[in-house]
Amino acid sequence: NNSLSGSISPSLFTPHLQSIMFSANAISGTLPSDIGSASVLFAMLFFETQISGTLPSTFRTLTQLEYLLGFRARVSGTMPHFSSSQALRAVMVGSNSLSGTLPSSLGAVSGLKILFTDSNSLSGTLPLLRSDIVHASFSHNDISGTIPEEFTSSSLSTFEANENRLSGSLPWLSDSSYTAAELFVVSRNYLTGSTDVLANANSLRTLSLSSNRLSGNMVELNGAINLSQGTYIPPRFDALLDITDALVARGFFPPGADSDDLFGPPSSHGVTNMALSWAGNPQLTASSSTLPGPVSYTHLTLPTKRIVLTSGGARS
Repeated sequence: NNSLSGSISPSLFTPHLQSIMFSANAISGTLPSDIGSASVLFAMLFFETQISGTLPSTFRTLTQLEYLLGFRARVSGTMPHFSSSQALRAVMVGSNSLSGTLPSSLGAVSGLKILFTDSNSLSGTLPLLRSDIVHASFSHNDISGTIPEEFTSSSLSTFEANENRLSGSLPWLSDSSYTAAELFVVSRNYLTGSTDVLANANSLRTLSLSSNRLSGNMVELNGAINLSQGTYIPPRFDALLDITDALVARGFFPPGADSDDLFGPPSSHGVTNMALSWAGNPQLTASSSTLPGPVSYTHLTLPTKRIVLTSGGARS
């Protein structure tokens, strides 16, 4: 954040470039196709800039790329395919003007832990991601189809897909192996069926099912004792905490680097009615026994779950 301006020189992307960050500046222009020349590039951060244009298709040639953070910029067009980018750990390109479909090639990236494509104009269906995904956000798009069961893995910590056109039933969240999920937000869609699949989702801290077409009796959540505990931090900041730790370990950031300084602090205000919400489902009924205890949800905040990103998987 140095108030830099101007455009990006293609000459920056040499075969020896390992990482580059020009975020939180007034840098504008487009990303050059010469990005593909940076064959050992592992981290590219251009969030909160005025960079416009498309994400070059040459991204697909970056076989060493692990971190692509370009949220809150002005990029448009479609997302590139990442079929050759098996090293990818995190892709965060939310709050842009991306369109088209989510590339199915994301499902072939075995090490992908974080995927945020929220607040764009993406359509199509959700990709079939690998079971290692930890944080995923697809909110505020035009995505349709169902929520794949593959998302309900033992690694998943936060999942957001509110304000889309998703249909079908809720994914199964009660399997004995599914213990990590703390946030599940799918409000303002067209989901149908029962909520019984949530019966044993006891790790949940935030659950929002509002404005869907769910029916029957709202499942009792007596085991979800953490629905009203801690301090809420939006999933994007939760993911950035994990990325900061990983990039410090790689030497990209200095030891002791703080994610609040690098990416800005999350809001300190409590979030109203975020712990448990199912309003707007006319055929869904609930009793007082649905709640996990006599708690207030007026200004609820929730804790984060720290994940260490490694090539061998995610560790709590």
